[in-house]
Amino acid sequence: AKILNYFVAEVSNVQGSASGENIRLTGLPSKPEISGNATVRNVSFKLNALQVTYRIPDANVKLGNRLFDGSNAIVLDRFGNRAIVTGGITHDYLKNFGLDVTIATQRNRPFLGLETTAKNNPIFYGTAIGTGYVRFTGSFQQPSLYVNASTMRGTHMYLPITSSAPTKDVRFINFDIASKKTEPGELKPPLLPTELRGLNMDYDLEITPDAEMEVIFDKAWGDVLRGAGRGDLKVHIDRWGGFTMEGTYIVERGDYLFTLMNIGFNKAFIVEPGGTVKWSGSPYDATIDITATYKDLHTSVFNFIAEYTELLPEDEKNLARSSTPVNLEMNMKGSLLKPDIECDISFPTLSSGLKS
Repeated sequence: AKILNYFVAEVSNVQGSASGENIRLTGLPSKPEISGNATVRNVSFKLNALQVTYRIPDANVKLGNRLFDGSNAIVLDRFGNRAIVTGGITHDYLKNFGLDVTIATQRNRPFLGLETTAKNNPIFYGTAIGTGYVRFTGSFQQPSLYVNASTMRGTHMYLPITSSAPTKDVRFINFDIASKKTEPGELKPPLLPTELRGLNMDYDLEITPDAEMEVIFDKAWGDVLRGAGRGDLKVHIDRWGGFTMEGTYIVERGDYLFTLMNIGFNKAFIVEPGGTVKWSGSPYDATIDITATYKDLHTSVFNFIAEYTELLPEDEKNLARSSTPVNLEMNMKGSLLKPDIECDISFPTLSSGLKS
């Protein structure tokens, strides 16, 4: 099965074997007709774009003039979770090989779909476990991946921005550009590659509270917004390295470690439910509206309202001098890269007289 390494650029570490049963070739050598069956055993392969290795213990492949059909094969991830194959390798009488294969999970059952690090993709990485399906289409040289899935427990994704964000567009496809030979003093444009290889990826994702998300404002100083929530996101990564996101993410729970690196200040705020992050293109051009609270503080309110306390009853004057819980509220709105930050102070347990 290792021969796939030479034809499918997005697959590596292929292991396993295949044997044929009653395979028949007839017709012209230029257009041979093929029929029969093949059995694959202990096949494993790594999808480079996802950094995930899958295993097929055994499967029957039906050979035809347009499709090597592996439907009903069982695929296992490294946790032993199962998914079912529909379709297989397309061709035109043993020419123009490509893919039309869908891998679908069992209903509401988990499956490992992504296991990347910052080294693999510095602008969006992590571990994704979900339920749904993925479909591969296109030629071996230019395949496309479509994912339709809901996140499940074990998902942890990272989106680094600001100081960690790339200063120029990230390119996932690297190639050399050869210049034409020129006469002395003659300038000619470089020769562009005749074919761009790589993988187009499109994701329709239902984000659930089982998934942990992190927006890393500054990794060195620990300035990180963590949370879990709900949302529907569309993600597109093309062969040129273009990366777009669309959709709204609604926070249900989370925390934000706010830091001021120049004075060594950091405080852990709790993110209030209902905050939103909205994407409409660039993952760095999101709009946020999040309120975070720093709780468990106590102080006297007397210094805030000393000039007003003369009209208060004596018991409320004493309350003003006693320690009371204080919440520091931080509201972040606007651009994800440079949010407008407003702060407020609230006293959740004050009496009505002191509140007024």
